[in-house]
Amino acid sequence: AILRNDNVVLIDVRNTFEYDIGHFVNPKTSDEAINPETVSFSSFDDTFCARRADDLRDKKVLMYCTGGIRCEKASVMLKK
Repeated sequence: AILRNDNVVLIDVRNTFEYDIGHFVNPKTSDEAINPETVSFSSFDDTFCARRADDLRDKKVLMYCTGGIRCEKASVMLKK
């Protein structure tokens, strides 16, 4: 239901290898989850956040990873 909102974005916080294995697709729009295109999560802040934070400022962000820790860290990075 929340993905039906145009103001919501879905981010796959995993690395590019994990994204390529499989990722979620928005069932309403068929848009794929955003791929931050990182080889290592340690570059998430410097690469993805630096490029996309302004675009995501007024959006509701849904994110996923494999265990939750990267999502917690990523949410703090995006809030900066």
